Amino acid sequence: MKLLNIINETFRESMPPDVQQSFNEFYRTSRTYIENQKKIQECYREGMKIDAQLFDTKIVTLELNQKLDWYHSEISRSAFWQNTVQVDTYEDRKKLLQYLSSQISAFDLKLWFVLQELRFHHNQMLNRNKMNKKDIQFMDENYEELKHEILIRRGFMKKLYQKYVTLYSNYEKLNRRLLKNKSNNRKNLLL
Repeated sequence: MKLLNIINETFRESMPPDVQQSFNEFYRTSRTYIENQKKIQECYREGMKIDAQLFDTKIVTLELNQKLDWYHSEISRSAFWQNTVQVDTYEDRKKLLQYLSSQISAFDLKLWFVLQELRFHHNQMLNRNKMNKKDIQFMDENYEELKHEILIRRGFMKKLYQKYVTLYSNYEKLNRRLLKNKSNNRKNLLL
């Protein structure tokens, strides 16, 4: 996104409206990709914590199973949105790069290197030409369903978060009570 910010500072005023729209899409692609990657990493870490807990205790509860299932689903969804945004914005990214190629001189080394790095990232991203027919079909068929499911899950997440806050609050109260009792027991032993 740093590269796009440099482009924005330099060209925003001179870009035609259609290229500005393409810039916005390229920026959205980067932001969406990064946000979803963070979700994937967070879900992976939390899932591994639960996995370690299950390995240590050898006890599987319904709640832990549901959490693991949710993390797995969240990773899948995030990966789906990463792929979708790349495919959907391919033409806009290409248009922006063509515009920048026509505006940046090879003698302006800083901007030329920014352009080359943007090209590199663009070429690493997905587009329909890099996908097989089965993947394209899956993406097309599941787009609306996943979009709807995310709206439903947001309500579920609020409930899960509220339950977590309540459990954590109860845990903290219990922990304070135990520490207080432990402290009182030590005082009694010293007397």
